[in-house]
Amino acid sequence: MMRPKQPGQKKRKNRFVRHNWFRFPRLGLKWRYPKGHHSKMRQGRKSRPPMPNAGYGSPAAVRGLVRGMKPVLVSNFADLQKVNAKANEVAVLAAALGKKKTIMIAAEAEKRGIKILNHRKVSAAEHFAHEMKKRKEQAKASAAPKPKEEKSDKQKENEHHEKPKTPEPTMTEKKAHDAGHHAHTGKK
Repeated sequence: MMRPKQPGQKKRKNRFVRHNWFRFPRLGLKWRYPKGHHSKMRQGRKSRPPMPNAGYGSPAAVRGLVRGMKPVLVSNFADLQKVNAKANEVAVLAAALGKKKTIMIAAEAEKRGIKILNHRKVSAAEHFAHEMKKRKEQAKASAAPKPKEEKSDKQKENEHHEKPKTPEPTMTEKKAHDAGHHAHTGKK
């Protein structure tokens, strides 16, 4: 289904394809200027695909519009104040905008009735914030002190019968022991 045509817009845009795009799929459909000295496409022969030239552009009245609306880049609250929803302007959130500020700006834009074009950025930030909140709650629940359980009679009995643990010998004690051991074996 085609999108309805905006006033002043062209019926269709020309598809500029790269030279030999049909022979080598790895080239893709992205436009590159043909640089060959004998290239018929560069020479502009009739039988070859068209190349971008002056005259293919959109009318100045609709140039740069997105669905008939003028996009305004928003990086902070001051930029959001500049957006005029009544003048057919929409906000585009900057890529460098953090998740916290994205959520705050989106809430303010909603209050003022301003549309945001890259709404996926907002929904991703909200999803991330929700996940972080859930993780913090789980961390709090697992870090909460657990009530101490009372020891049963058997455990108390076993404590009295266990042998007392001897402390680990220090390095000097170990060396002294080894020196005494090697004295009668003849090793140094």
